Formats: sequence, structure tokens, C-alpha cells
Amino acid sequence: MLPSQLMYANFENGEKYCMLHVKQVNNGKIKNAESTLKWLLKSDVTLANRIIHAYCYTYTKEKSGQPYYDPCKCLYYWIGDKIIGKFNDSYIFVSRMKAIYQELQKLGLPSQCNNIYPDMSSYIFSERKKIFNYNYNYQELMKQPGNNKYICTTQIEQCQKDAKGAYDSLISICNDDHESYCIDFKTSGRKGKSQVVSELKCEKVRGADFATNERSEDTTDKHSQEKVFLAKERKQKVLKVKISKRNV
Repeated sequence: MLPSQLMYANFENGEKYCMLHVKQVNNGKIKNAESTLKWLLKSDVTLANRIIHAYCYTYTKEKSGQPYYDPCKCLYYWIGDKIIGKFNDSYIFVSRMKAIYQELQKLGLPSQCNNIYPDMSSYIFSERKKIFNYNYNYQELMKQPGNNKYICTTQIEQCQKDAKGAYDSLISICNDDHESYCIDFKTSGRKGKSQVVSELKCEKVRGADFATNERSEDTTDKHSQEKVFLAKERKQKVLKVKISKRNV
């Protein structure tokens, strides 16, 4: 398994973590959160329970001092990945992510994880997660002794290829957009470009071509849909500002 897969697996195995390790959370709060999340997640009580205890698990973890490892970011991408198949529509995905985090914060932990990108659509989320996963894997593998035996796998090759494709997609989508996730991508993302497109030290993949100039019609359609979604979001925000000014 890749380091990112092992990291996400920690969230899968957090059953009863709140009750066992976090004294600030009582059973009543857990039941209330579970009830609401169950409704938000189409009656998936198992996932509702896992999300709650994954949130508690994250609370007990500290940043490692490495900029690429942030427990709250790891949790954010894990939760989003879990619900994206249920709510592939961007508007529903955005609203459900907001509602889930609002409910988790009611658990009352002193230090809480927030919904990092509250307006990020499902498509952009998927692309950002590919880059996040590769960066995490790259950093973890490169600090391990004898890392080449891990790097020379088809898994990391595919992970790298996905990240390169996602980077190219986001460059196109975020070119003229000023949402927080695009601003973050254009600042931190571009700094990490060389890492995303670089090849890890492995003879098996040295010289491999990860160019993604040829895009499928499906990807092009998703780009068009994404730009329409972003345009509607901007119009709604402008309208809210105008209405707010009228009511003053």
C-alpha cells in the first residue's frame, strides 16, 4: 500500500475512538451527531459513525512538523472521497460537506478541524486530492531507507501520472478564478509543480512520459461544466452582496 492509503486507513479503523480517547465528547453528543449525519448521508449509519470517530482520531494527532502532513487536511480529503460517490452533483456535494463539518463541530472539541475549502466543487475536489496524495506519497517515500523498492511500483507511477493530469486541469480551470482553493493552488500549487512533474529516482520510471496534452472528450466536458458552476457561484455571491446593501 502507498503511504497515503495507509494514512487514510487510520480513519477507517476509528470505531469508538471518541469514547475511548477523547474525554470531551460524551455519548449524547455522539448520538446526536450520528443521527444528523445519517440523514445527510442517505441513511448510511456506518459511514456516519466512521466520520465522527475519524474526527476524534484527528483531534488526537499532532502535525509532524512536516508541511505536507496536516491531520485536518488528511481528514478533509478522506471525508470528501467517502461522500463524493453519493453526491456527485457539485451543488449537493458542497452543501453536504458544509453540513457535515457544522455537525462535527458540535462535538465541542477544543481544537477543531474546519471545512478547508467550503466552496470547492466535486470535480475540483477530485483533482486536488490527486495532487495532495502524490505530494504526501512523494515526501513519505523519499524519507524512507531503501525507498526505491516502493517507488518502482505501478501504483506510484499511476499516482504521479494522475497528479500531473490534475495539475494541468486545475491550471486551466483556476486561471481566471479567485476562489480560495484556486488562490491556494496558484500559490502553493505552482511551487510544487517541479515535484508533481518530476520523476522519482527509479530506473523503472526514469524517462517515462507523463505528458497529458491529449484530453478525452469526457474531461473537456467536465472542464466546461466546472466553469459554468464557478460562473454561477460568482453571480450568486454578487447578488447576495447587492441584496445585503439594499437591506442596509
